[in-house]
Amino acid sequence: MNDTGIYPARPSPDSDSAITAVLTALRKHLGMEVGFISEFFGDRRRIRFVTADREQTLVCPGDVIPLSVGYCQRIVDGRLPELMADTSQVAAAMEIDFTRNVPIGSHIGVPVRLASGELYGTLCCFRAKPNYKLQDRDLEVMHAFADIIAGDLSRQRSADARGQADRAVIESALARNQPAVVYQPIVDLATETVMGLEGLARFSLVPDRSPDKWFKAADAIGMGVELELNAVRNATQSLRCIPGKAYLALNCSPTLIRSGRLASVLAGFPLSRIVLEVTEHSIVDDFDLLQRSLRPLRTEGVKLAMDDAGAGFSSLQHLVQLRPDVIKLDLSLARVVGDDATARALVAALVAFANATSASVVAEGVETPGMAASYRELGVHGAQGYYFARPMPLEELTCFFDR
Repeated sequence: MNDTGIYPARPSPDSDSAITAVLTALRKHLGMEVGFISEFFGDRRRIRFVTADREQTLVCPGDVIPLSVGYCQRIVDGRLPELMADTSQVAAAMEIDFTRNVPIGSHIGVPVRLASGELYGTLCCFRAKPNYKLQDRDLEVMHAFADIIAGDLSRQRSADARGQADRAVIESALARNQPAVVYQPIVDLATETVMGLEGLARFSLVPDRSPDKWFKAADAIGMGVELELNAVRNATQSLRCIPGKAYLALNCSPTLIRSGRLASVLAGFPLSRIVLEVTEHSIVDDFDLLQRSLRPLRTEGVKLAMDDAGAGFSSLQHLVQLRPDVIKLDLSLARVVGDDATARALVAALVAFANATSASVVAEGVETPGMAASYRELGVHGAQGYYFARPMPLEELTCFFDR
C-alpha cells in the first residue's frame, strides 16, 4: 500500500496484453520511442503500461511518480499543450527540469477518461529528439486510441468490482460452512435398488445464482478450490448414513484434483465408496498431470466418473485419456432417447465402450417410466432423475432408504 492508502486495481493479464498491443501500434504509428499509460491516484501516478523501441529505464511499469513531476498533470490541467512536436519551442515545457534531464524532444499526451467520466490518467508518447511530423490529425488519433483503451480499462474496473463483491460473498459463505449439500439417488435399472448418491451443492446467497455460477465466480478470484473442498467436506458426512455398498459421487474440477488437497479431506472415509465426477465440459490442458494426480486416489479405491458424456465434442478424448469407471450420460439425451435414432446409437455405442472397459453407464435426467424403459432396453446400467427421487437433504436419506 502506498502513502495515500489507495492501491490502484491491477488489470488482468488478458487486459494487459490487449492494451500493450494497442499502445505499441500507436507508438509506432506516431514514430515515437516510448509510449506509456499512467494511472492517477491521490497525488501520484503509477506507470501501468510501457512500450519502447529498445530497452530503456526512463519509464518502467510499476514506477510511482508524484504528479508534480513530469508532464501528465500539467497536460490534464491545460498548463502544457497535448502535442509538442519540439519541446524547445514550448516555454512552459522548458521551465521543467524533466524536459532536459530525461531528455524529451517531442511529446504527445492526452487524458484517459473512463466510461463513467472519471479521470483514469494519461496516455503519452515521447522521444528524445523533435518529431516535426506530428500534426493535429495525430492528436485526433491519440484521442481515439485513448477512448479505446479507456473502454478496456472500464470493463476491467467493472470486473474488478464484481470480483471484490463476489469475494466478500464467498468468504461469508465459507464462514457459514456453505455450500449445503443435497443428495440424489442413483438407481440400478436392473434391480431398481440404490447403487449410489450424487452430492449436489446448494447455496443460500445474495445474489441468487446457480451453483455452477458460484463455483465459476470463486474460481475467477482464486477461491474455487477452497469452495469445492468445503462442498466435499460437507458431502462426505452422508457416508455414515448410506447403507450397504452404495457409493457417493462428488463433483470435482480438474483444478481441485491437481491441487493435491483431496486426499486429506477424504482421509478416514471408505475410499472404495467414493466416485469423483469430472464433467466433459471441464477444460483439461494436461491429461498426464491430471492422471498423475488421480493415481494415488484410484490406487486406494476411489473411482472416476465422466459427467455429461455425449453433450459435446470432447467426450472421446476424455474417455480415452481418463478411462473412467462410470460414464454419466448428459441429461439432454433423456428427452430424445426414446425416439431419436442418433441418440439411441450414441447411447448404445457408449454402453458398448463401457462394457469393453469394465465401466458402467448412468443416465441423468430420467423423469418418466418411458425414459427409464428406453435406457434399460439399451443396456444402461443405472439412472438418476425425478422419476426415482428428487435431491434431498441428509436428514431425509434415512427415511428414503427405509421406504
